[in-house]
Amino acid sequence: MRLSMTLPILLTGFVVGQGCGGDHGTAGVTEIGARGWNANVLQGMRIQWREEIREYQLSAMRRKLRSEIGVCSHQLLPVIDLFAVPAPSGIQDFTEQLKQAILVECMATGNRECLVRMLSVSCPSSFDMYCPIEYWLATSITMHDPILVLVEAYSSAVSEENRRTIYDRLRLAFASARIQGKDDGKFVEECRTWYLKNRRMITVNMDYVRWQPHVVCATPSGDAWETRRDTVDKGLYVVRDK
Repeated sequence: MRLSMTLPILLTGFVVGQGCGGDHGTAGVTEIGARGWNANVLQGMRIQWREEIREYQLSAMRRKLRSEIGVCSHQLLPVIDLFAVPAPSGIQDFTEQLKQAILVECMATGNRECLVRMLSVSCPSSFDMYCPIEYWLATSITMHDPILVLVEAYSSAVSEENRRTIYDRLRLAFASARIQGKDDGKFVEECRTWYLKNRRMITVNMDYVRWQPHVVCATPSGDAWETRRDTVDKGLYVVRDK
């Protein structure tokens, strides 16, 4: 009897006391009537729904990684090295989720060795689709000088394609530094030099993500961020307020 009373509630999600009364959602319904699928309320729902699914999937993969493999360097490095070659057809979704789980676990545990190795083997341009990898690194609070992980990964990159990806991310990150290098390798070393010289005077530019052309960003209402051309030349770092 108890089960038969519980199942309808679970299946429908109905909670006693919630109904159709009041003005809740009126504005959204009006907008849907005017704009259809382009209504901000539906776009916002889509973004939030996708983000909640992403967070659930990432959490599940992290749990599996910890329970089935482990997160110590000697456990992770053999898995990381598998990313040096393309994944077999049909499992790309799994491998991309596994890569993100490894990145998060390395950052959470301060495992710099494996983080550098992961990026040197297969460096994504962005973490998920929302956050440039250099911004994700720079805002870390678990690792000393985290942006230099990219510099270290560049030196040990396993392929020219991956080395170029790292270089491109550093070129954007240090756009405000006006660094000149005779070649890509020299430029990357100059990034390290500039950062170490100025790190006490700079802070992460919180507007950096908004003008990244390849990153899909949106407000909670679903409106796309406007490109901020006034911040393009600031790069990842700006001078700290005194």
